[in-house]
Amino acid sequence: MRAYLTVQEGPAQGEIITAEQGSMFRVGRQANADLSISDDRAMSGLHFALLCDKSRCRIRDLNSTNGTFVNGIRINLVELHDRDTIRAGNSEFQVRFEGEITTTVVDPLMYPEIQRLREKDAQKLAEGKKPFAPTAQAMSPRALEATEALESTDEYGHEIEQLAKKISAEVENEDSKISDAEATRRSDSVRILRLNVTFEDATGKRHVWLIPGQTVIIGRNQMADVTVVGDASISGMHFGLDCEEKRCRLRDLQSQNGTKLNDVGVPYATIYTGDKFVAGKTEFHVTIDGGEEAPDAPLRTWVFEDLVRRKFATFFAKDVGENYHLIDAVGIEPMPIEFLRRIARHRDVGAIVDTSKVSTEPWEAHSERTFVCEDSHAKVFHIADIEKVVDELRDAWGKDAFAFIFPHEGHEEVIAAYPEAVAKYHQEADSDSPDFGSAGDWVKWLCDHPKRISDLMPNAEAVFIQHPDPKRWRLLCETDFITRLNRLGYLPSKPSALDEMASPD
Repeated sequence: MRAYLTVQEGPAQGEIITAEQGSMFRVGRQANADLSISDDRAMSGLHFALLCDKSRCRIRDLNSTNGTFVNGIRINLVELHDRDTIRAGNSEFQVRFEGEITTTVVDPLMYPEIQRLREKDAQKLAEGKKPFAPTAQAMSPRALEATEALESTDEYGHEIEQLAKKISAEVENEDSKISDAEATRRSDSVRILRLNVTFEDATGKRHVWLIPGQTVIIGRNQMADVTVVGDASISGMHFGLDCEEKRCRLRDLQSQNGTKLNDVGVPYATIYTGDKFVAGKTEFHVTIDGGEEAPDAPLRTWVFEDLVRRKFATFFAKDVGENYHLIDAVGIEPMPIEFLRRIARHRDVGAIVDTSKVSTEPWEAHSERTFVCEDSHAKVFHIADIEKVVDELRDAWGKDAFAFIFPHEGHEEVIAAYPEAVAKYHQEADSDSPDFGSAGDWVKWLCDHPKRISDLMPNAEAVFIQHPDPKRWRLLCETDFITRLNRLGYLPSKPSALDEMASPD
C-alpha cells in the first residue's frame, strides 16, 4: 500500500509526501528525517514514523516530547484509516491511501484483547455458535454488597466463585426470556457510529471520539494514548475505552483509586449515552451516536466466573539475592507476547533462541547482529525493533525456546556477551545436549547462584521467559526494574490461585 501525507497546517503547509509500500517514513525536525520540518519548534527531532506494507499502514510515535495525535487522540502505535488526521508539534497532516486498506484501527501494543475477542466471535459465528457477548445486566443490592465485602478481603476463594456462578446463572436465565426474534431485532437496530467522551483537565475542555474498532487507554503518564493533565489522583494508565459496532465498553486497568460509573465502582462495564464516570477527580461524560438506550439498572457490570476469579495486570515477586527478584504473572491478561511488546517498546533486546525448536530464518533477517553459540544449537540475536519478529514469536510461543535479555540502556553491546554466558551455563550445568534446552531451566540455574547473577547475566536489567503455563510470563530482574512494571499499570499481588505453578520454585 502507498500512503500520501499532505501537510495541512504548519511551516511545511502544502507539501505532499509519498510513503511507499515496504518502507518506513520518518517525520521530524532533524535533517536526517525523511520529511524534515526544521521550523516547527514544537516537533521532536524524529517525531513519528509511517510503516506501510501490502495491506496496512501504521503510525508509530518515536518517543516524541509533545506526542503524536491521530484524530485528536494521543497514540503510541495504531493502524491508519483513509483521511485520518495526524497532528505533531504545530503541524497537521492528512493521510490518503492508494491500494487496499485495513478497516480495523486498534493499538496492538496497549490493548490487544479486543481484537482476539472479535476474532473468537467471528470463528463461533462461522461454526454456527452464539458468540460470547454478555449483555449489560442489573445486580441486586444484596449481591453488590456481598461482592464488595468479598473483594475487600482480596481473597478469590470458594465463596466468590459460588457468587459468580449464581450471578452468571441469573444472567443466563434472564437472557433466555428474550425471544430469538426480539434479540435479532434489537441487534439489527444497533449500529454505533461514534463514541464521544468529553472531560476537562488543566489544559481546558477536551473531546475524545472513537469509531468502531478503535480503543484508547486514558491515564496520567505518557504511556497512555490520552494523557489527563493536572489530576495527580489518576493512575498512569487508569482505564480503557473500546468502541465496537454493537457496544462500547469501559474497563478499569487496576487503577489505584478505581473507576466509578454513575457513582458505582466498576471493573468492567458496557456504557451508554448519558453515562458519567469518574477517574481520580476527573469526570467524563458519554454520548454514543447510534447506540441503544441505557437499560434501567443501577449497575451494568459484566460479572462472570473468570473475571472475578482472576486478577488482571498483577505479578508476584520473590526475592533472589540482594538485588534481584523472580517475578511471575498472576493473571493471564494481557498475554505474554503483548506484555513483552509493551516493555520492549523503543529499546533493543537480546533474544536467545533454541534453533532445534524453532526456525530462526526470520529472526536472522530482522536481527541487527547474530551470534552463534559454540557447541550449542542456540543463537543470540540483537533485535532493535520487537515488532519485526512478533508474528514469528506468536507462532512459536509455547515451545519454551526463547529468552529475552534487556540490557541496561546505553549498554546494548553486551548482547554480544551472551553466547559466552550460554556456554558457561552448558559447562557448569553439566549438560551433554547441544540444545539450549528449557529457558526456564536456565533461569532456575541463575536463581540457584544469586551472588553470581550479575556475572552470569552481564549488564542486564532483566531476562524474560515463558512461565510453565504458556499463557503467562516470568521475569528475573533487578529490583529497580519493578518500577517499569508499575509505570505500565502492573501491581504486586499475592501468588495466583489459578494453579500451583504460580509460586516460583
